[in-house]
Amino acid sequence: MTVSEIIYGAAGSPNIGEGQAGSCRTCGCSGIGTLFSKWVKPTFTDWDKITSGDIICQACLFCFDDLNPTLDAKLDRPRQRMRNYSHFVVDGEWTPLSKGNKTRMAKLLLSNPSVAVIAESGQKHILFRASPGLWQFEESRILPDSEALADLAAIIQPLYDGGFAKSEIHSGRYNQKRILSFGLARWHENERLLRPLRGSRLFTIALFLAQKEAEDGDDNPDARADR
Repeated sequence: MTVSEIIYGAAGSPNIGEGQAGSCRTCGCSGIGTLFSKWVKPTFTDWDKITSGDIICQACLFCFDDLNPTLDAKLDRPRQRMRNYSHFVVDGEWTPLSKGNKTRMAKLLLSNPSVAVIAESGQKHILFRASPGLWQFEESRILPDSEALADLAAIIQPLYDGGFAKSEIHSGRYNQKRILSFGLARWHENERLLRPLRGSRLFTIALFLAQKEAEDGDDNPDARADR
C-alpha cells in the first residue's frame, strides 16, 4: 500500500472524486478518482515526481485536498489543509499534528508508525513522496532509528531547555554568555557528543522536534518552524 492509501483507509475511506477508473498519476496505482487533467491546477510544480496515468485516485485526492472536511472534523477546526500538518498512522489510527505538537510527534516516531510524514514548512505536498515504514521529513526519506533519535534528543533537549537557540545548536556557533550561564563543563560534554552527529538527517529531525513545555500544544499550523 502507498502512504496515501494507508492514511485514506485510516480516515475511513470517504467517498470522494468522480468515480473515474484508471491509473493514478501521483501514486501509480489503479483505482477510481478524478481525471488528472480536470483536477490539476496551473500552479502544480511536481511534474518531475508523477508517473503515467490519467486520474488522481481517491486516496491521493484525499491527501492533496486543501478543503478536507474529514480533516476539519478530526481537528474540530474549519478549512484545514492537509499539507499544513504532519501525519502519522500507528496501529491503524491516523493522527494529523501541527508544528506545535512536537512532543507528541516524537512519541509517535518511537511507536513504530506505518506512516510518519513530518511537514517542516507546511507549504509543500509531501505525503505522496513518502514511503510506508520510512520517516519522511519534508522532502527527505530517512530510515527509522528510534534509539538514535532518542539519544540525540537526550543531548539536544537540555541545550534547548538551557537557553540556546536552535540556530546555535544547528550551527555549533554558540553565544558565549549563554555557554557560561549553562555551565562550561556541561556544555562542553553535550557539544562533544553532538558534534559528530551534526548535519545528519536524524540530527535535523531531533532538533526540529525539540520543544519546551511552554510551547507544547500550540495547534496553529502556521506556528514558526524553528520552534
